[in-house]
Amino acid sequence: MVCLLRFGFMGVACSVVVLAMVGCGSDSSFPEGPTGTLSGTVTLDDMPVPAGTSVTFIHTKTSQPATAVVEQDGTYTAKMHGQPKVLAGEYQVTLADPAEPTPTPEEMAAQMEAAYTGEAEDKPTGVVPAKYNLPETSGLTAVVAEGPNTFGITMFSK
Repeated sequence: MVCLLRFGFMGVACSVVVLAMVGCGSDSSFPEGPTGTLSGTVTLDDMPVPAGTSVTFIHTKTSQPATAVVEQDGTYTAKMHGQPKVLAGEYQVTLADPAEPTPTPEEMAAQMEAAYTGEAEDKPTGVVPAKYNLPETSGLTAVVAEGPNTFGITMFSK
């Protein structure tokens, strides 16, 4: 009996998840209006930023975000709702450091051991200066017109 209840609960839970996923198609929520493509390069003090640096473009009228991840060569292509196009208009731009990889259990154990013995290494600070993390302080804006658009992002550490 308990087994039947457990499987029944799992079936209902799986059905809810599947229905939620079907209703969350990325194409259905793309905003109406003219679109363009947006790509470019990102530098900090005239050097390419690390691969994995994230760029967020926030549409100033609709607040719709477009996002990009910087490639090995410092280039990016913005996407909105998973598509390689963005709504035309003005955007505020923010940047963030690449996400740190999740440590393996062995690495976590070594880090805990180092912290316990006082041999922990100082973690390096992020690459992207903090002022570029927020739209209010980044000072970066981009204007996207219909068709292809190139927007180079140049940051300075001081």
